[in-house]
Amino acid sequence: MKLNINCEIASTFSLAAQQNAYPLLKRVLISAMDTEEGESSKPITDIRICLTTEPEFIATEEWLIDRVDAGQSMRLQDRPLKPDHDKLNRLTEEIPVQLTFAISYIDGEGSTQELTSSHQVNILPADYWGGESRQAELLGAFVQPNVHTVERITALVAQGLRDSGHNSALDGYQSNTRERPFVIGAALWSMLFNERLMYVSPPKGWAKV
Repeated sequence: MKLNINCEIASTFSLAAQQNAYPLLKRVLISAMDTEEGESSKPITDIRICLTTEPEFIATEEWLIDRVDAGQSMRLQDRPLKPDHDKLNRLTEEIPVQLTFAISYIDGEGSTQELTSSHQVNILPADYWGGESRQAELLGAFVQPNVHTVERITALVAQGLRDSGHNSALDGYQSNTRERPFVIGAALWSMLFNERLMYVSPPKGWAKV
């Protein structure tokens, strides 16, 4: 009887992801295959799973599982990983990092077995949004409402609303209506489109075409 590991891992990670509880490990499942004829049906025991990264951006993490019976699957306990915040904060460009699970266990015959599972994760600079296809949920973490550009944009939106015969107040959901946020969103999109704003060097997956 052999042990398998099935991982669902985010394609990117960064300081912003860590600060916003955006999980790197979405799901890690340990499974023991059903026994075949002639194989021992005794459980797999003394399972040790060690997670490392190369280069090292995240501290080594370890899980211990007493036993897994034939045909049984077990999800690894979710844990807050311990990234090196200084390294993540100093990063100036996207780099690939290899994330590896090293697993050892004792099979039903009493023999020690080992297996590894490696995955590539792209580590991003702290001020780098991964794009719509990779980090859509984190867009809000990169909004900077106090910069002068945002002040100028919101002023243009208010002026556009006034010119089109609408109330110029940017009250959004405070208006307690379903229509008002849509009107403001449409005015904002129209203004941004007319500004012809562009990303000078868009990262891979920044937006869907």
